Amino acid sequence: MKNIIILIFVFSSIRLFGQGKQNLNFVLLINDKIPEYGIFEGRFQIIDIVGQIVNQFPFDYHVGRLAFNLEDYKKLFSQPLKSRVLIKFLFKNPDLNYAESSYEGELPIDKMNEEFLICHIYDFSKRENKLKYVFDHKKYLFQITMPAWSIVLKTWNKSTPDKVRLNQH
Repeated sequence: MKNIIILIFVFSSIRLFGQGKQNLNFVLLINDKIPEYGIFEGRFQIIDIVGQIVNQFPFDYHVGRLAFNLEDYKKLFSQPLKSRVLIKFLFKNPDLNYAESSYEGELPIDKMNEEFLICHIYDFSKRENKLKYVFDHKKYLFQITMPAWSIVLKTWNKSTPDKVRLNQH
């Protein structure tokens, strides 16, 4: 009987504390590798039709999902279709002595509620990526894939020193 009471308490605690978070199925691939850790300072920015930041909120990346507050989740999915959604994060690469790269990319707002999103980022400083993709004078390629749909988004010139800006066509 004591074990049953403890079990009920544990399940009700999980339910109580788990209600404030919402997940978005999101797989991140950087140079065809899934980063198990090293994603920091993740946030979404909602930008209106004039280019002003209307709202921004943080997220945590765990392999296969983005986790954020339920209120922020509701804000994300209640935006007008003319709004833009930017995803920003810092990647500290464990394979390169934790070298930092800042990424910023636009996600298609009308596709955000798909079953899952896969984000591919290819760094053209790597020789194999330069040979695989032909994008002259670009630093990165940002691609979003989801069920039955894929889009390659614009990349920016190598002249961008600290941040990589990735925008939708």
